[in-house]
Amino acid sequence: MEEKEGNKELEVKKVHPEEALLIWSAQEYVEHERDTKWFIGAGLLTFGLLSYSIYTRDWFFVGVVIILVIVTLKYLKMKPALRRYGITRTGISVDEKFYSYDQLHSFWIVYQPPVKSLHILTNRKYLPVIDVQLEDQDPVLIKSILKKFLPEQEKRGEAPMDKLSRMLRF
Repeated sequence: MEEKEGNKELEVKKVHPEEALLIWSAQEYVEHERDTKWFIGAGLLTFGLLSYSIYTRDWFFVGVVIILVIVTLKYLKMKPALRRYGITRTGISVDEKFYSYDQLHSFWIVYQPPVKSLHILTNRKYLPVIDVQLEDQDPVLIKSILKKFLPEQEKRGEAPMDKLSRMLRF
């Protein structure tokens, strides 16, 4: 089965353990713990924004803040899905999607505890980066396997938005 994505086609197949160099499962993103202080701070920020927008009679902004609060509360209730990753001699699989190495550009690993993630740059125009949580996997082992098939971007690190969301525990 094949799936069209832009002008490129993604091969959809299951990676069999005998084909894989490494297989692991991990959450799709890090779920942050939020304590009472976090919720008090978010509540105060919301109250301040609503108060200011009502004071200035900016009703549009009142609506925007209310929508953001609703979306944020829905997001906070979501749990990260468990993803299955595989590295083979021909490409990388994420769940049922398989990316051959000719569809991939390069990779880099961010290993600055508590951050431990693999980032794979694809040749796609939209959503070009695949982010993979490594959890209990050895980043040195993954790096040594991937370097045989893809160039490493050694100078790249954690994206500024990822740093911000981690700091805000969002």
